[in-house]
Amino acid sequence: MDASGVGGPRGVLLVGAGAMGRVHADAWAEIDAPVACVVDPDGGRARALADRAGAHACTDLQAALARHPIGRGRAVEAVDVCVPTPAHVSVLAALPAGRYLVVTERPLGRDPAEARAAASAARTAGYDLFVAHVVRFFPAYRAIAETVRERGADDVWHARLTRIGPAPRGAGDWFLDEGRSGGIFLDLMIHDLDFALDLFGPPGAVVARAGGAQAGGAARHGAAWLSYPGRRVVHLEASWMYDGPFTTAVDLNAAWGTLALEPQSPTLELPAADGDGGGRRARAPLARTPYGLELEAAWRAHAAGKAPPVDADAAVRAVRLASLCRDSARLGRTLPWPGDAP
Repeated sequence: MDASGVGGPRGVLLVGAGAMGRVHADAWAEIDAPVACVVDPDGGRARALADRAGAHACTDLQAALARHPIGRGRAVEAVDVCVPTPAHVSVLAALPAGRYLVVTERPLGRDPAEARAAASAARTAGYDLFVAHVVRFFPAYRAIAETVRERGADDVWHARLTRIGPAPRGAGDWFLDEGRSGGIFLDLMIHDLDFALDLFGPPGAVVARAGGAQAGGAARHGAAWLSYPGRRVVHLEASWMYDGPFTTAVDLNAAWGTLALEPQSPTLELPAADGDGGGRRARAPLARTPYGLELEAAWRAHAAGKAPPVDADAAVRAVRLASLCRDSARLGRTLPWPGDAP
């Protein structure tokens, strides 16, 4: 893979050395893009990941930026932000002006106001912001999206998307603190909410429910129903209450057939080409990690002067929908989509 502008940038400044920082460091290596510097306030954690990646370690972002100037044609051409959600806005706002690639983990913010502030920081600085909604880059999900677009999204009448697993562990259990992570809708269900938005656009209305909270904690299980004109319904379920392996599933019914991504299976069932509802089974192996695929797609778009494959507007919309689900669950009633006004 050529690292000079096709496969990946010459160098990457990686901000955050936690679990996602480690995943992204490996993904950059997939596309031959070296991590030049790892930034984390925990010096031991920064050094551990930097040693693994063959990079320089730093505990201060501004010091790292001074040592590794960023820009097109420089040794460092991309910044990858893998910090906890509450720090997204401050890190993005601290980056210098210039035309380079910035990748940030999702959700873009804990609420629509934070997400808009992050998007505004990117516009002001002028860098290309890619928000890592990685589910779009899983081969099986990509195959579903391509089939729906080819056969007709308007003819889909029901879809069910499921994402369940054990409660995540982060420093101080921050994932289970709704004030820090945004909770089950903003941190976990947002993967499938973004996928639904990409396929069908915003719904007309949302109704959601949440439960499973332990004493003093956030809800660990959420369900949402998105209703669309023409009686289409998208049903989503997300849970941190499952003790088994992390599992996702998709079931979709349309006038032209059915789609099914079975739990814990690399097999995707696609409808027959003649639309008679009969299915064929197609293997969807992960020959490359979705993280490598998304970073490569983001870099290729940036290098070609095109919009990122998931831009700030799409990321803000996903946060708005997840927040609407959270509000519906809290209020116990159906809420309309408020439109695309800021």
